[in-house]
Amino acid sequence: EEVSNVHGVRSDFLKVGDAAPRRGLKKGFYFIGKALMAKGLPKLFELMDVLRNATSQTTFHVDAYGSGPDEKILQEMAVSKSLDVTFHRGIDHLELQDHKTMVNPSTSEVLCTTTAEALAMGKFVICPDHPSNAFFKQFPNCLMYNSTAQFRKQIRFAMNHDPMPMDKETRNKLTWEAATERFVQAAQVTDRIAALSWQDDYGASFHTWLGKGKKGNAVRRLAGAAPLLDAREEDVDVDDDVPPPPPPPQESKANSRSTKVQAQARDATDKKGRWWWGWR
Repeated sequence: EEVSNVHGVRSDFLKVGDAAPRRGLKKGFYFIGKALMAKGLPKLFELMDVLRNATSQTTFHVDAYGSGPDEKILQEMAVSKSLDVTFHRGIDHLELQDHKTMVNPSTSEVLCTTTAEALAMGKFVICPDHPSNAFFKQFPNCLMYNSTAQFRKQIRFAMNHDPMPMDKETRNKLTWEAATERFVQAAQVTDRIAALSWQDDYGASFHTWLGKGKKGNAVRRLAGAAPLLDAREEDVDVDDDVPPPPPPPQESKANSRSTKVQAQARDATDKKGRWWWGWR
């Protein structure tokens, strides 16, 4: 089994990223996503609250973009903790070109497209060190954490530094062309998988044989289904009651070479024997 990211981003995001070093990123931290409890905002609020009350007293402002059924609950949660969060309506991510850092504490997605988009736009992304974010570990501007202390460290790093411009190779990994190449590579049939195909073929043949004729009707009756054919219409082949023989397993290359060597040795022995008896 192979897991691979086969998702890319629109070229518009990459164009924004190309211009980011020249234009500069004037705003600070933001979150974007549907206003749902599962999207990670409660976790972000918890981290902000812990950092504010810690000895270091790290505080920062967050612009939260997104609409949804839990919008009011999330707003009340931020107010109850007196957090520095400004809520905005849902917006196209492409419009947020001036923010420097996206904070995405969510782990509910298999792969978060907004993280890929933010990296493509040349931003920092602060996110958990989680399997759903494994693909993004390779990007220098992805700042991961697995503890509150590391989260604080990444927040401070983003405050005091600018994102690195993407080189051509890094940029290409976010394109749909690269995603397609990863998909093709992941879909390739390896020798190990191909060697198992005879088992699949036999299983399919046996399943077909089991569903034919009278025995097929009997199996359906046992399963609680109606017979497929009337008894007078059952088409029973001559070999219908004989299950298909399993195909022989494929020989490995090592076994094949061994068999060939043994055959050559037998031929040499036979030739020697014929010469000996002919001489006598």
